Amino acid sequence: MSKQFINRKAELRFPEFRSNNAEFIIIYGGRRIGKTSLIIELIQKYGGIYLLARETGGFEI
Repeated sequence: MSKQFINRKAELRFPEFRSNNAEFIIIYGGRRIGKTSLIIELIQKYGGIYLLARETGGFEI
């Protein structure tokens, strides 16, 4: 666990309740509260990938 990632023991234990199936988790919240840091710590502990999506003004195909 990084030095800057503190007081998040409950959040790091959350995936222990997961099933053996593939899972999709959405993490959202206000700016600068540690969402990306939480994801990085979880990936280091459990493995996996993450995708970063940003809201934009439009959609094109």
